[in-house]
Amino acid sequence: MSRFWAFFCCFFAAAQNVAFIHPLPASLVNLTSSSSDDYFSAITPIEFGYLIWSSFPIKVYIEPIAPNVVEGTGEDRRWRTWERLARKAFNNWSVYLPLTIVDGIELSDIEILREYPPTSSTRAKAGQTRYCLYQSKDRILRHKMIIKIPPNLAEYSLQSTIEHELGHALGIWGHSDKPSDRMYDSQSPQAASISPRDINTLKKIYQQPTKLGWPVSYSSQDSTKINSLTGSWREKPKSNSSCFQ
Repeated sequence: MSRFWAFFCCFFAAAQNVAFIHPLPASLVNLTSSSSDDYFSAITPIEFGYLIWSSFPIKVYIEPIAPNVVEGTGEDRRWRTWERLARKAFNNWSVYLPLTIVDGIELSDIEILREYPPTSSTRAKAGQTRYCLYQSKDRILRHKMIIKIPPNLAEYSLQSTIEHELGHALGIWGHSDKPSDRMYDSQSPQAASISPRDINTLKKIYQQPTKLGWPVSYSSQDSTKINSLTGSWREKPKSNSSCFQ
């Protein structure tokens, strides 16, 4: 995208608060797949467009071992297994989108926390991903993702669960209809890794318009709606902020 066109898009987006398409990151531009199949039709945009990132690398915080855990204990080993598999899931997705790990939770775009998600009326959740909307100081509409993964998951399902939830956080806000995909709705022994259909879907999502990552116009029709969702946030919301699932 030329500088002139980028400036024009930003100016027009600020004036009209309409959705625009961000340039694809190089990792997706250069992506080739053995299949053209995808499940894009199952992806649900939010009110302001698709939940995609436009600033790279995406900053990911992985909760470290708690300071009160005694080294060499069973709890220590469980923590280390959880962190190791979270980093493995991170590495697998970083092939397709630029990601980096940050030490400070306040610096992150995505938080991966070792916490129990809220239970539903029917069953306990293996993992949960929520999104928070906020306006940065430069009046850009942005989002943050918060992932909660239970501390007691069996090792065989831990990585796949984190990988699945991280897929949601990266923009796949929906589920596949095939058990061979990582983003299938439930645990599946057929999903050994992130599949070509997962990646084809991710790439198609990043080719869609969104209002995320563009300036907010306070004279637009969306301004009241955006303010009602983001409140007065002018920085990244904290984990306990009001977010959406």
